[in-house]
Formats: sequence, structure tokens, C-alpha cells
Amino acid sequence: MCMGSSYLRPKPLMPGVVVGPQSASELEACARETRVLRLERRVTQLNAMIEDLCSALLYCDDVALMERNARCMGEIYLDASFTSIRRPRVLRQEVAEIMNRHSVAGKPLMYTWRNNRTSDATRLD
Repeated sequence: MCMGSSYLRPKPLMPGVVVGPQSASELEACARETRVLRLERRVTQLNAMIEDLCSALLYCDDVALMERNARCMGEIYLDASFTSIRRPRVLRQEVAEIMNRHSVAGKPLMYTWRNNRTSDATRLD
């Protein structure tokens, strides 16, 4: 029994079944929806990046050391006449206020600590 070429032909779609967008307006709507989804993904990534950057600024050690030095300097003067003064503005406080204003939650950075002491048994003399 020999099978003809009609056996290999794809099965025709059922009448009335539409696969994918058919008109130009449907194509434009699909393209617009795809762009919106892509933009939503990028906005989510940017929000995560902003949270990470703000957290890094809040919890980094070098900024804390610079702030300590700036607070020890005392008042900041506008000019040599010493008539206009202000307290120093510190970065971490400003970043924290901005984060609070925009409801951005900061998260502490994960630190890796290592033991700096050696035990007496491993100490080489």
C-alpha cells in the first residue's frame, strides 16, 4: 500500500481560527504592548539600581570617615569676612532624606568579615 503526497500535507486550519494579528492596527497594538513591557522591565531594573546605589552610599565606610572629618571642622564660612556660616551637609544624611522623600527602601550591604587573629598554635616565631 503506497501513501501519496497528500499524507504529508499539513492539516488545514479549522475555519474561523485566526493565528496571530491579522490587520495593521492589530500589529501596531502588539508592537506597542511589547514596547510597554520592555519599558516596564527597564524601569524595574533602574529602580533596583537606584536602591543599590543609595544603599552603597549610606553604608560605605569611606563616606562615613569623610563625614566624621567634616563634622570636626565645625562651621563652614561663605567668604573671608566670616559673616555667613552654615553647618556642613553630609552625604549620607542627604541621601537618606532623598530616599525617605521618594519612599525608596535602603538595604544594608553584605559584608564579608575575616578573622585577623591567629591562634597560638598556628603562630610562627
